[in-house]
Amino acid sequence: MSTSEQLEESPEITPQVLHITDLLKWVRKGRVRVPNFQRDFVWNRPRMLDLFDSIRKQYPIGTLLFWRPSTRYPLRNRIGPLRTPDGDENPLIVLDGQQRLTTLAGVLLFEAMDTEENDSDPGRWQVYFDASGAGGGDFVHLKEPPSPSCVLVRDMMDTLSMYDLVSKMMESVPDGEDITPQAKAEARKERSEWVRRVQRAASAITSYRIPIVEFATDNLQLAIDSFKRLNHSGMIIGPDEMFTALTYLAEGEHESFALATHIDELVHEVQRRGFGEIDRVMVLRAVLAAADMDPYRTEWDRLGETLKTSAREKLPDAIESAREGLILAIDFLRGENVFNERMLPYRMQLVALGAFFARCRAPTDAQRAVLRRWLWVSSFTAWFGSGNPAKVRRLIEVLKDEVAADRNATSIKDFDLDAPAEPFPKRYDLRSARVRALVCALLHDGALGPDGTALSPKEVSRQVLERGPEAFARIFNRTTGDPSERWMFASPANRILDVAPDVRGQAKNWLVELDSAHASDIFASHHMPESADGLLRTDDRTTLLTLRLQTLKRLERRFMEERGVTPPIVDEPTLSALDVEDDAPLADDLVDDREP
Repeated sequence: MSTSEQLEESPEITPQVLHITDLLKWVRKGRVRVPNFQRDFVWNRPRMLDLFDSIRKQYPIGTLLFWRPSTRYPLRNRIGPLRTPDGDENPLIVLDGQQRLTTLAGVLLFEAMDTEENDSDPGRWQVYFDASGAGGGDFVHLKEPPSPSCVLVRDMMDTLSMYDLVSKMMESVPDGEDITPQAKAEARKERSEWVRRVQRAASAITSYRIPIVEFATDNLQLAIDSFKRLNHSGMIIGPDEMFTALTYLAEGEHESFALATHIDELVHEVQRRGFGEIDRVMVLRAVLAAADMDPYRTEWDRLGETLKTSAREKLPDAIESAREGLILAIDFLRGENVFNERMLPYRMQLVALGAFFARCRAPTDAQRAVLRRWLWVSSFTAWFGSGNPAKVRRLIEVLKDEVAADRNATSIKDFDLDAPAEPFPKRYDLRSARVRALVCALLHDGALGPDGTALSPKEVSRQVLERGPEAFARIFNRTTGDPSERWMFASPANRILDVAPDVRGQAKNWLVELDSAHASDIFASHHMPESADGLLRTDDRTTLLTLRLQTLKRLERRFMEERGVTPPIVDEPTLSALDVEDDAPLADDLVDDREP
């Protein structure tokens, strides 16, 4: 390409800074639209609140990137819960920043525009500012009717609404014969502080300015490439969004292929089957594996036109193949009592299994046996923890091309099925694949509730899906104060499935109240040592945790041996690597006996 041709291909880039109020006007007029190839709104409630907190504190929230082609593209008719009008012949198309834009528009314009009736969580758009919160106030979602200190954030954007809010706050000062003059004065002072906080927060939001960059070009790949170059220090577009955009096909306003839509459908289908919300990137990798493409490739902007055309031709069939493979893989995992994605030691195990089942829909007993052994060996040996894409890529090729074709398979090329397991984990942390493998062993046979009711493996697994790390409660919240023993109180030995969530505090509180007629069976179902009852009542924490650690090691060893996994060579517990993030807090709030 000549220099003049390169210059002609260069996009027209216009950076500017826009007040939030002006950005909202753009949304209301339909000047800003979301393209069909973008994913749905996926932010959870805490991330939405964090965005408003950052704005209140005047922190930067990143640049919004818009694409302005001269031709029409298929566009969504909504931004989050808001129906957007066709008000602009050549609207700005959101290339990056959709989650931030949707949060702002959805919360601040919810009552000013027409909204969708089928929103899965309409309450998330009702964000309040609680002026009584520490540190100048908090942004919150409410379950109960708002207290006098809480105001809807969108009401803070309007002068008349603000006047009413201030009046109602000051009118909420308690009155009555039983209220002393001093109490009334303190209440008025408190309300005055609330008003100041609301005014400061409102001013921070209405005056906040957001940087935007506008790319004017008809070449979507050029816009994305320019975005990547500008965005090295910011939030980089995900590989699923990158690949989706570069394989997107549309003629005028008629869409012919959008991978994002199919990825969304696959994610939702897996959710409907109760397996939880799998990562979109994992779905993309499953599709790429089914299309015989590199599941780890990220530099999609360097994909040549020939390969892009080839990818577009392969993808429709690959999507259906990946869907069938993933569903069969989930059925296989359920047969191993791995009922949801939060129990799965490694996400790439689902991709690898999906690649196999996409090629082999009805495996023989021999193939199932080798898959079963591979699943647990890779889990307990931390095989995927090496982070070596070449190894994983080769494994997927072997599973779908060789093992799927060998009806009598007993081994997997280049994979050591006899490798010893990693040592028992020293610390309970559900972000570790090694800990998740232990959890699979702990919950494999279900458990008994505090009244002796049997809970199936599927029921106890649902607790892990819904509650994450908090599904396992501490037996003891206080250590002995001996520094050499503190690690035991942070270990899996000090965790038990929380089958009595209504009992506050440490699990010991409900364990010592068990009916003696069921106590021994309940203890056994939770893998507690035989002497647990007496040790709990005498508060012999060190002995109980020492014995339970040995009990869990024996349980895990049996579990491994039944599945063809070589037990650990090292007997001492060791710290295990963290492999994934988790939403639930993991604060270490243990208290020593010697502390007040």
